[in-house]
Amino acid sequence: RSAFPAHPLAAVGVASPAAWATTDPVGLAVGLVALVAAARHRRTRGLAVAAALLLLASVWPAGADPVGLLDALLVAAALATGAAAQRAAVALLDPVFRRSLVGSGWLTGVAALLLVGVVVALTGLPRLEARPDREVAQVQRWLADGVPADRLVLVGLGTWPDLADAGGASVGWYAGRSGSVPSSAPWDRADYVVADRSLQGAGGAAEAALQRSSAVARYGTGPDALVVRAVQGGGTASPQPAPSRSPSPTAVPGPTPTAPTGAAERRAAAVRLDAGRQLAANPRITMSDRDRALLERGAVDARIALVLAQLAATDRITVASFGVQPGDDSGLRTSVVISEVDGRPVPEDLAATSDLVRTFSALRGDFAARTIDVTQDGVVAAFIPDPEWVPSS
Repeated sequence: RSAFPAHPLAAVGVASPAAWATTDPVGLAVGLVALVAAARHRRTRGLAVAAALLLLASVWPAGADPVGLLDALLVAAALATGAAAQRAAVALLDPVFRRSLVGSGWLTGVAALLLVGVVVALTGLPRLEARPDREVAQVQRWLADGVPADRLVLVGLGTWPDLADAGGASVGWYAGRSGSVPSSAPWDRADYVVADRSLQGAGGAAEAALQRSSAVARYGTGPDALVVRAVQGGGTASPQPAPSRSPSPTAVPGPTPTAPTGAAERRAAAVRLDAGRQLAANPRITMSDRDRALLERGAVDARIALVLAQLAATDRITVASFGVQPGDDSGLRTSVVISEVDGRPVPEDLAATSDLVRTFSALRGDFAARTIDVTQDGVVAAFIPDPEWVPSS
């Protein structure tokens, strides 16, 4: 089927030619003029005849609209344009043409145009500035720094060559258009989508994914902006044995932690109790009385307490809740939802959301987060349940 966007003339089999005329009218006009010129010369007449047959087959009423015919027609038009350019160059070398009024005027105009172009280019060189922070480069850095390696990111086909190797995440493409949007990976498996203007009017699975997503970063302004969106409720499978996406801890309050049974668990419980009490007394962290009580009795994973303390060293943090992950019967709160940073709501504030995602994504070793999600409640970070975890010395 045609790779061009849906067109009203698709029903009569001429969507691809009509899309070509809409997308590149100048190229189409130049190619057709070159093919007409090719028909006047014996050596290129066969090329013009073949192009005419391809064009006829492409616009045959109620045809199948195969884009392959237009691909071949594009090659024929390029060859005809090259032949016409060669004949023009040969004509310019003819002394009779150069001495004629038309020839001398044409050459003088071209020389003047080239001179003006060189002068404008030279005078503009001092004002040229490097632009390392263009939108695609910014998205590339964000993906490399802020997306874990086990996630799937869908980007526009036009930016895919630049973003395909950004970080360790799996990067697929989508071909944006109205209605159903084809993609290299299923939309319901996407963790992030880099949305561009081509997704306006998207339907089907693409529209459903966008409706479940929240913007976490924006680069550029206006219709040409690139928006990084975190998709909720989908995602790729995690290599861990438990589900890859942590639920909102507000929905899973969890049981009371079980009593430690061994020396390692008792040592870890003492670390959680000490770290939790210090964090509960930190005036730069806002939380409910219930969550503060969880910290004070050592029911929150020590990694969460230590990471929150690090965040509070530079910003005021609001914790929406702590939670227990499904399948974990230890009762420890190993996931946290952060809903505000310095009074800026998450995920509504894109900069605050992006900074949080980057911070959790940068954690390595013992402190590496298992999953990082953006939900309507805030940024959710979850850690692998381990009742014996203590910081390595």
